[in-house]
Amino acid sequence: MKIHDLIVKPLKMHIDHRGFLVEGWRSDSSESLKPEMMYVSYSNPGIRRGAHKHINQKDYFIFIGPGNFRVVIIDDRSDSPTYKMVDDFYVGENNPAAVLIPTNCWHGYQNISSKMGMVINLPDKMYKGPNYSEDIDEIRMKWENIYDWPEIED
Repeated sequence: MKIHDLIVKPLKMHIDHRGFLVEGWRSDSSESLKPEMMYVSYSNPGIRRGAHKHINQKDYFIFIGPGNFRVVIIDDRSDSPTYKMVDDFYVGENNPAAVLIPTNCWHGYQNISSKMGMVINLPDKMYKGPNYSEDIDEIRMKWENIYDWPEIED
């Protein structure tokens, strides 16, 4: 990975006759993250999400399947040594990983599978704050304005 503070951590699947188990996050891990909430999203085949960035929030996406995803992250922090650099990579069922996205980095992902894909997120801020009392910490942008990603339904 090129982007400063971006962490992509391979996840180990413990597989046996019952199925599998994956540890997606532990409080004793090296990532400086304290999740405030958790949500799961499912994306239909070909669906792309993003582009968006958070001013104060870090996202911690867990890609373990079902499905495989293309992830794109663009550093938009003017004080970062990797300002304007792009990371474009693949994770998911065939490459289980957790992805810690720093603040002020444009990001999004696309389900590249022929089946519905699942993503877990453990952000370090609550959506709209406690009791939904704050403004949303999210800025959206059309992909074509910041990155050459083949047009597909968002």
